[in-house]
Amino acid sequence: MKGQWKPEGQDAPAHVSRVLAKTRSGAGSARTVAIAAGVVVAVLIITIVVAVANSGSGDPEAKGNPSAPQDSASTSGEPAPDGSDAVEGPPSTTFPADGEYHVQVLHSGYCWGVDEQPGKDRHALMQMACGKTKPKMTIEQMPDKGVYRVKLHYPAEDWIACLTLDGDEPGYLYGPKPCEDELLHDFTLDPVADGVYRIKSPGGLCMDAWEGLAAAKTLFAAATCNPDSASQQFRFDKV
Repeated sequence: MKGQWKPEGQDAPAHVSRVLAKTRSGAGSARTVAIAAGVVVAVLIITIVVAVANSGSGDPEAKGNPSAPQDSASTSGEPAPDGSDAVEGPPSTTFPADGEYHVQVLHSGYCWGVDEQPGKDRHALMQMACGKTKPKMTIEQMPDKGVYRVKLHYPAEDWIACLTLDGDEPGYLYGPKPCEDELLHDFTLDPVADGVYRIKSPGGLCMDAWEGLAAAKTLFAAATCNPDSASQQFRFDKV
C-alpha cells in the first residue's frame, strides 16, 4: 500500500532532497534556506508520525498483541476436553445379543470357565484366564426381557449343557446341567454400565466370586446382592 509520502512510488527522503535542491537554486538566500530547512524538519516529523501510526495497524494476533483473543484451552490451565474425564451416565438399558461371549468378572479380570471342582466328582464354574477359558459359552435370550440362558458346548461329548445354580440360596454353586431339566438355569441381567451386568437368580441372589476372592480357580456362588461389590459385576465381551 502506498503512503501519502510516496508519490509515483518514490520514498520520503528522495522527495525531501528534491524539494531542498529546488529551493536552494531558486533563491540562495539564508532566509530561503532556513525556510527550506524548516520544511525538511516538518516533513521528517510527519513521516515519523505516519510510520508509527502505520506500525500499530494490521492483525493484532500476528503481532503477538496480548489483547488478541486466544484459544481458551491453551490459556485457561485446563486440559482440552478429550472425553477422558467424562462423567458416566445412568446404566445402559440395552442387553447383549445372542451369541458367543467371554464373561469377565471386574474385580479380578478373570473370565468364566468350567473345570473340575477340587475334591469333587463334578465340574463347576470358576475364574480362568480369559484366553484359556473352556468350554465355548453362548448366551440365549429368553422371552422375558433381560432374562438369559447360558449354554456350554462340549463337542467331544456331543453335549450342550446349561449353566445352572445348584440351589437358590446363598452359598450354592454354579455348574453345567442338562438344559432339559427344570432347574435354575435362567438368569436376569441387571445393567450396571455399558456391557456390564449383575447376574441374578430367579430368587434375586447375585452371582459372586466365592468370598470375593480374586485368585484363579475361585468358584462362583450365589450371594446377597451388594451394589458396591466388583466381584458381582461382569463384563460381556462378544467373541
